[in-house]
Order: sequence, then C-alpha cells, then structure tokens
Amino acid sequence: MLKAAVLDGNLPKSPCVWIRLPKIEPDAVVPIRTDVVQQLADTIWRPYRAMVVFAAATGMRSSELRGLTWDRVDFDTSMVSIDRQLIGYSSTEPTWGPPKTASSRRRIHIGSSTMQLLKDLHERTHGPGGIIFHSDGRAITRHTAGEAWRHVREKIKGVGTGWRELRHYHASQLIAGGMSVVAFAHRLGHKDARETLKTYAHLWPSDDTRAAALTDGLVRMNAHELPMDDETSQH
Repeated sequence: MLKAAVLDGNLPKSPCVWIRLPKIEPDAVVPIRTDVVQQLADTIWRPYRAMVVFAAATGMRSSELRGLTWDRVDFDTSMVSIDRQLIGYSSTEPTWGPPKTASSRRRIHIGSSTMQLLKDLHERTHGPGGIIFHSDGRAITRHTAGEAWRHVREKIKGVGTGWRELRHYHASQLIAGGMSVVAFAHRLGHKDARETLKTYAHLWPSDDTRAAALTDGLVRMNAHELPMDDETSQH
C-alpha cells in the first residue's frame, strides 16, 4: 500500500525500510491415535468411510484421494499412480489438475487389506469419470469433504481439524515402523527429505535411545580390571 502511495506521488518515500517481520513458527504436528482413526471410520457419514480407511493407509492428500480414478490403480502389482488431483467444484462434472508439486507425482504400494477394499469398491457403482471415492455417484468436493469432517468432529474428541490429520497419522506410523526418511518423502510426495524433517522431525524421539542400544555393550571392560580409587588417584 505504501509502495502504491509512493508511485502515486502521495509520499516522497516509503517509511517501511529494513523492517523484518517476526518469523511464524508452525505448530508441531500431533498425530491422532489409531483408536480415534478407527472411531472416525466407524462414525463419519457412510460414503466417506472407505476414504478414511484409504487415507490412513496411504497418506494421500484429500484432493488426491477425491480425484483418484480406477485407471490409476494397478491390481496386478498393488500400486497406485498419483499424477493429478481434483480441483473443480462440480460434483457431477469433476475437473482434474496437476498435483500440488512436481514431487507429488508418484507411485505407491498398497497393502493387501487396502487392495481388498479397492476390489470390493470396484464391484460397486463408480463415480463420474471413474472416480473411486464418491457419494451416491457424485464426486466429493472439497466443500462436502470438509462438511463431513466438521460433522464428525462434533461427535469425536481429538479427531483434529480436517482430512490432513489422516496424512499426519499415516506419517506417524511410517516413522514408528522405522521407514527411511528418503522412502518416507517419496511416499508422501515431499520435495525431499528436508521437507519431511521440517514437518515431522519431532516425531523421531526414540532415535537417540535406539542409537544407544545399537552400540551399548559392544566393547566391554573386564570386571576384574576395573581401576580402584587409589589407583585412579595415582595417575
């Protein structure tokens, strides 16, 4: 605004010089518990339950989930290709766009239970454009997905603020399972490991304990040769 005032000749120069805005520190991610996710899957409006389960198992973004189509599923290799996201507002004529970033283009492996869920869904009615997760034949828009989450949030304590909570939950399970940071970054579609650590580094609290356990006791002191107090004082 002040730059515009200078350009318009209302100010000789802008007073905003060498001003450093305070750094905004994002709140640390606190993943929801598995029992809460299960309660969410059991309680949310029925058309959204399969999407909750799939989100918890894959860590996909809401827009990626809602835009996932059957032609992106390889049943032979249990792989899902993620190369676009749902961007439109129409539930009858879905519109797709490029993924969030170039790194968001990826193929991820799907476990047997989750693949069985897809096989069961494949036998039922498909959504417009071959969309997998839909509500009575209509695409799930960002608005309707948010409405469904807000509705269940009133019933379940600690469910979190939105669909991104399931992405954080998935991330926490990967970390607990000891997945490498590089593989982790690929699965979630992060630019690189730095982006992963920037968001989730605090969820690796046991690494120092694990490091101690890996090296503890490998080299030992002979109990019969421990230095005595008087010997220690002589050196």
